[in-house]
Amino acid sequence: MKKIIALVLALILVGATFTGCSGKVSNEETSNTVYIVGRHANAQPPAINNSTIESSVQSAIDNNTLLSVIELDGSPSVEKDNRFTFNLKKNVSSTIKKKYVSKMTNKVIESFNNLTPKVAEVDILKAIEIAANELNSSDANTDYAKHIVVYSTGVQTTGLIDMTKFNILSSKETVDEVIEQLSAKQALPNLEGITIDWYNLNQVSGEQKELTAEMEATNEYLWGTLIAKAGGKVDFKSDNATADDRTNYDVGVSAVPVIEDSLNVEEYNKDSSVVFTTDEIAFKSDSVEFVDEEQASQAVTKIINYMLYNKDYNLLLAASTATVPPQNKCQSFSKKRAEAVKSLIISRSNNQIDSSRITTIGMGYENPYHVSDTSKNGSLIEEKAKQNRAVYAMNIDSPEAVQLLEIFD
Repeated sequence: MKKIIALVLALILVGATFTGCSGKVSNEETSNTVYIVGRHANAQPPAINNSTIESSVQSAIDNNTLLSVIELDGSPSVEKDNRFTFNLKKNVSSTIKKKYVSKMTNKVIESFNNLTPKVAEVDILKAIEIAANELNSSDANTDYAKHIVVYSTGVQTTGLIDMTKFNILSSKETVDEVIEQLSAKQALPNLEGITIDWYNLNQVSGEQKELTAEMEATNEYLWGTLIAKAGGKVDFKSDNATADDRTNYDVGVSAVPVIEDSLNVEEYNKDSSVVFTTDEIAFKSDSVEFVDEEQASQAVTKIINYMLYNKDYNLLLAASTATVPPQNKCQSFSKKRAEAVKSLIISRSNNQIDSSRITTIGMGYENPYHVSDTSKNGSLIEEKAKQNRAVYAMNIDSPEAVQLLEIFD
């Protein structure tokens, strides 16, 4: 499974000036500070504390530390106006200094409020890389610490960790492979000496469905392991806080598919058909009702997972029956069973797979896959008949599917 994978969204704020529920962010030492700020419909807006920002501005003025704001979107960047420099003469009166600090604090806050993504989607990894480059540049004051505060769901929707195209959050093993490949391609940011506070991980909003508990844990593992591999330290904060004001938070991004019991997409071979016999998908006798719906759901999960992350893949479901004449009734009945499997796939995907992507046909017992299941006197040989009570799943563009559609559709 050698693929570089691209993950959801959110708002990364790199720096030390946003509040959690306690109203403060830990900033034990003066820091060079970079903010990464994004406004998207699938992320909770962070609460911004003016006094904390003022403290950070005050520190930057007094100690000549770095203070920048990065706009987070599909192509994050540091605009010229968001790389702040402070020019205040020494030995000015406390009154003048206070007014200057207040003015510059308002300017930084204004930069947050005016940000609107110019490019759709969210590339968190790229934003962190740019922030690290800022902190490692000659503009940073090497006498002081380098600190990043991230406000983000951790859900990335473009770039190397694009969670809309590959189920990165399926397992920790998948995450380990992703990070190994990023490292091999020298695509990890240089986070040596950089500490990161991360708020609102997994706190999604809007059309982005809530992540499963397993996906949430894997999401934290992804970013924690990645940051450590890049040489940094991260503290995921539990005292998350969000603001009520959602102004400019209507910039849409793609939703990351969320399904239960997700499997590795590589387990589904798009180039060959999958046969579901009664061992995987069993129907009650003379019925389109499943014997065990949960078992049937497990059987089709790999198809669901593949279709969620491969939007151009369409499916053909072809059902067959044992030899119980007449053929026309068996053909009609088997189509109903194929429709039942189709409905199961759609419902278990939380309706994220459109019904138009799945075509069904009934083949009855006269089909290319049929095995002889009757004795000389015409009675059913049950062991053979079980093989014919099946549902075949395949790429609708495959030669096999094209042939079946010519016969049965």
